[in-house]
Amino acid sequence: MKFSVRKISLLLAFGLIITPWVSAGNVMQMNLDQLTNRSAKIFRGTVLDMKTGSLEIGGGTLPTVTYVVQVTDGLKGTYQTVKNMQVAEITMIGTVKKEERRSGDNLHISILPKMPELQVGSEYLLFCTQPSSAGLCTTVGLGQGSFRIVTKNKVDTPLNEIDNLGLFRDMPQRSAHSDPSSITYTDLANEIRNIIGGGK
Repeated sequence: MKFSVRKISLLLAFGLIITPWVSAGNVMQMNLDQLTNRSAKIFRGTVLDMKTGSLEIGGGTLPTVTYVVQVTDGLKGTYQTVKNMQVAEITMIGTVKKEERRSGDNLHISILPKMPELQVGSEYLLFCTQPSSAGLCTTVGLGQGSFRIVTKNKVDTPLNEIDNLGLFRDMPQRSAHSDPSSITYTDLANEIRNIIGGGK
């Protein structure tokens, strides 16, 4: 296995930059209390645009993807106003997957799990980490903090990548929600506001 000085420098610099938001967005299972308290911003919105880019770091280049989201319900944090609408921008590392591949004697190892992917035109409830010094952030708990809004029988239901599994784990005061995968957006938003307001 061969590593060049440039590649090692890139990995070290990358590790230093992403440490704050990776630790906040690790992949342990989180309940709603944890998702809410570890978020810098929580909002519902529609993805307006997706832009790919890159970040120069440690003598190398990392791919990024920036999502522009129109915020329709800001539950936590502040947002910029553009053309009379609230907007949030989320810049993540793009095209990074949790995988290994070989090329001759070299072993290429991705150092991050796969980032959540948002679709332009779709609506989400997002729990976002505090941006790092390089401006990078992600959703808390990765796919756990990215809820796609699904409408069934005119009722909006937010579902994350694990179908809300464990969302109310160790939260006995929320036992009324026996099936977290069917909770409505209105009920979930109220639960989030209660947590933020200290009404746990």
